[in-house]
Parts: sequence; structure tokens; C-alpha cells
Amino acid sequence: YHRYPSKNLSNSTVAGYALQFPRKGTSDYVIINCGMPNLSAVTVCLWIKTADTRNAGTPLSYVVSGGREELLLYNYRNFRVFINNHHGGYTRVSANDGKWHHICAAWENTAGSWKLIKDGYLGASGRGLSKGRWIRGGGHLVLGQDQDKLGGGFQERESFIGEMADVNIWNRVISDQEIRRMSKSCLTGTGNLFQWSDFKFHRMGSSPLFLNLAAISLERAHATVCPFRHRHANRRVYVVIIAGIWLLAIGLTLTEQIFYLYLIPVDKVYFSYFFAALFVIFLSYLCIFVKVRCNRHPRHHNAAGQREGRLTYTLFLVTMGSLLTCLPVMIYQGLVSFNNDCFSKVTGKDYIIITSSMLSLTAVAVCLWMKTADTDNEGTQLSYAVPGTHNELILWNYKKLGLSVGGRRSSSSVSANDGKWHHICVTWENNAGSWKLFKDGSVAASGTSLKTGHVIRGGGALVLGQEQDSVGGSFQSFQSFIGEMTGVNIWNHVILDQEIARMSQSCLTGVGNVFQWHDFKAHVKGSVKIIKPSC
Repeated sequence: YHRYPSKNLSNSTVAGYALQFPRKGTSDYVIINCGMPNLSAVTVCLWIKTADTRNAGTPLSYVVSGGREELLLYNYRNFRVFINNHHGGYTRVSANDGKWHHICAAWENTAGSWKLIKDGYLGASGRGLSKGRWIRGGGHLVLGQDQDKLGGGFQERESFIGEMADVNIWNRVISDQEIRRMSKSCLTGTGNLFQWSDFKFHRMGSSPLFLNLAAISLERAHATVCPFRHRHANRRVYVVIIAGIWLLAIGLTLTEQIFYLYLIPVDKVYFSYFFAALFVIFLSYLCIFVKVRCNRHPRHHNAAGQREGRLTYTLFLVTMGSLLTCLPVMIYQGLVSFNNDCFSKVTGKDYIIITSSMLSLTAVAVCLWMKTADTDNEGTQLSYAVPGTHNELILWNYKKLGLSVGGRRSSSSVSANDGKWHHICVTWENNAGSWKLFKDGSVAASGTSLKTGHVIRGGGALVLGQEQDSVGGSFQSFQSFIGEMTGVNIWNHVILDQEIARMSQSCLTGVGNVFQWHDFKAHVKGSVKIIKPSC
């Protein structure tokens, strides 16, 4: 990974990281070979930057067995969108001027409608593309290459050259307004099939992700502990340096293991990237140890040491600099993103409030983890109020969980106050007023006709832990939340039952596209405590 520039076409701030595909070839790509379901509709959005004017660069390809190109975004000089080996024609849309561009492609099978959107505006569209057909699941998804066979068959002239970021994939057609919003600021979209974070540990070849300790230690395994030249190493100096490096390595690895919890599925066995990193570090420093020991016998080592070269001053600074910058950032991100909040007592003063950024919503999904043993109060997990409607959206009463939309309430007999961690989700949409309440991944209650046609107005105050009787205030202690809460995420659409079931299997797995859990930390009020999550 490397940081990319701070300007795009709209002069919006671009913050985050990108994949760099440095050269023409068939060895640089990102591949995910599991997790794609059958699709009747799809939207792919990504940021790209390239100045390549010679090749038919391929940002993304998805192929199933038999070599069929079920989904292909092809040729940044003149984009084409392929579905089921058919394309909708040349779009005359290009993105190879050396600037960052936000590109989205969407398709649905009812009318075979497709569209290509560049920087928030429609670039090309059509109908009749693979009408009535499905994108088959179970294939291989590749960034940076066009697959002529499942997981391979790459050609140099079709390789992606440049930088790519924020790839997200949805199983539905995203509205033009939502795409335009995403194009204004980088890293705003969150796909419900694949998110940008899913691609992080699936790279192949030399497209760099970030200067992590495992990669550095592997590349520098030829070096002795003396960074500038090969010579005998003092045993004590060696022990101190290696101990320090190991502490950094273990600290970084455990930090990511605890806070990020990235697991890579390999068939039915889940293999952790971080244990692999530790294994690489172990082998690398074992090699260093052997060379240090061998260096005590110049007859056998000096010539080899000269041939292998020296670890230069520049490389040493890069190595140490990356260590010193990477570890604090990882720890900081972990603390910001994945701590949970503790509401310890009955009070009207402990809460978290966000008073901006909420958009108007025709549908919503709220998911969170909570733990409480309170049997006395009607604890309120979340409330959203706007002027004139203090109960615009409420999830309240963990003794008998209820949902309120636009001032109208629906209750249930579902409780979550047994002192254990529970994953709670509510969804609502305004077409039929349909709503669902999920507990630990299963539908616990549902209904229809809850504020049919209503639009949840934007610009209000969102509060965790209290029920608002006025915008941003007028709390009552008997409605306050007592316990622990973590992983609060909010979406502007209804989440699939299967996705909610998946999120309930592991703490802190969801990432909302309206609000994410890390958005709440800076808005703590009262005596709410920030503690480590135990769910």
C-alpha cells in the first residue's frame, strides 16, 4: 500500500491508500477465489489513476469455470462493460489521463440495463445486455488482469498499469445520487459483496500494499545485524537488536490480530495472515542468526557476504522509518476503530451524539453489539431526532425491543438484557413499511405498514444511550442505556438476512455506509468509558 495524491477532478480531498501496479506484465494482480454468489444485478465502483496510452488495461475481471467472463470492466482507453461474455459496445469513456477518476459500472438482468459512470456523471448506458441472464457465483475475481481462463490466462497488453483504490461491489444497482456522493470523496463506499478491505491480503506479484515488517524482514534476510557493513557482531548488541525487532514484530502482529481480525478463508480452513507474517519473520531472522554465527568463520562467509552486498544507509533508514511509522498508526487505528463504549450507571448525562451528516433515508439498517443485565429501565440503544419529530428513528427498551420510525412505534417480546453479548439489527424500508428485528443473526420479529411512504429526514441529531425528547436533549434517566455497546453501524438500505447472519458470527465485522463505528468515538459525553471490547 502507498498513500496517493490529495486531489481529484472535483478537488475533493482524497485520503487513504491505493494499490500500485507498476509495470506491464502478467505477474501483478489481486485475486479472490471465493465468496461470489449468483447475481441478478451488480454495481462495481473504484478509483483509478493511469497515464497508460498503449494497453487495453483491465481494472477488474470475474470469471467462472469454463473461462466465461461473467463480469469484466475492460480497457481504460475506451471502457467496455462485459456481462456473460457479451458487452454493451464501446463507451468512448476513457480514464487514462494521469488523474484520479471514480468509475462505476452497474447492470441488472430484468431489462439488461447497464450504465457506466465517470466522476459521478453518466458516461454511457444501454439496454438488452444479457437480459434475463445471471452472473454465476463461485468464480475468481481479479483486479489488474483480464482472465482468459479461471484465475489465469493473462496477457500483458491487457494488464492494468497505474494505481487503484476503494474497490467495492454490491449485489444491486446503486442509485445515481449515491454514486455521485461517493465520487466526491474517496473511501466512502462500502460494498455488501466485497469491500476494499477484502482485497488487502490477496495481492500477487509486486503490487505493493504497505511496508510491513514481514515483507521487510524477508527482503532483508541476507543482512547481518550490523546495518552498514558485514563484520563480526557483538553478541550483546545482537541480542538487544533482535529482541527489539521481535517486540515490534509481535506488537504489530498482535495489534492487527486483536483489532483488525482479518481472516483469509482457504476452503474450509481459516488461515490467518498474521500467523503467516510471524512465520516469515521467524524464518528471516533465523537466516540472520545463521549468518551472524557463520560470520565468526571468515573463510566460509566473507566472500558470500561480499557477493550478497551490503544493507545500505538508505535501506536501513527506510526499514526503520517504516517500522516507526507503521506500528503507531496500526495501534491508533485499532484503538479508534474497535474500542467499545461502556455506559455504567443510570443517568441522563452519559451518551454519544452526532449532530451532522445524516442524510434523508427511504430505508435504513442499524446493527450493533450490546451487553446489559439491567432489568429495571427501558434502556435506549439509539435515537435519532429532527425538528418537529423527536422519534424519527429509535431502537429502545432492551427488555422488550422496539423500533420507532417517524413517531410510530412497533414493539416485540424480544429481550437482550441477560448479561450476555447479543448482536441486534433492525431494518426498515418505506415501500411497504416493512421492518425486521434480528437477534444474534436470526429474525426475531417483523412486520409491515410501519410509516409506509415516510422519508426519515436528514440533518438531525443521532444519539447512542439516550432517548431524545427534544433534538439533542431532554433525556430521562429511566430510558438511559446501562451496559456495554460496540460495533454500531448504519446503512441507507436494507441489509440481506444472510449478511446479518454473517455479521453476527464475529464481533465488529460490519461497516456501515452512513455511519461506521469509529465515527462515534469523538462524540462521547458524560462518564461513558472507552474500554476494550469483550464480545
